Amino acid sequence: MFLFNIAAASAALVTQVDEANFAYVDCMFATARNAPADIGTGALEQLIVQSCANQRDRLHALLVEVRLQNGDSREQAEATWQQLEADGLASVLRAREQALRLN
Repeated sequence: MFLFNIAAASAALVTQVDEANFAYVDCMFATARNAPADIGTGALEQLIVQSCANQRDRLHALLVEVRLQNGDSREQAEATWQQLEADGLASVLRAREQALRLN
């Protein structure tokens, strides 16, 4: 029974991570889409960071918790988060550059 409760809690946590991830990605793309066409990459990155801080913080906390439950150390969990965050932001910036080139 106890192990079942842990497994159920972990599944619920993973669901929360999925929802938080969607909210963060949606916020990043919406911010990039609505930004002025002439905004520089650095300024756009700062705008995304500021506009999506709540979503970012929620995803960060949940993702680290999942990684800890999966056996990672806090350092490993934070490193995973940092890499995922950097990759996600880079993807949004690349997508925006491509969209601007197509328009």
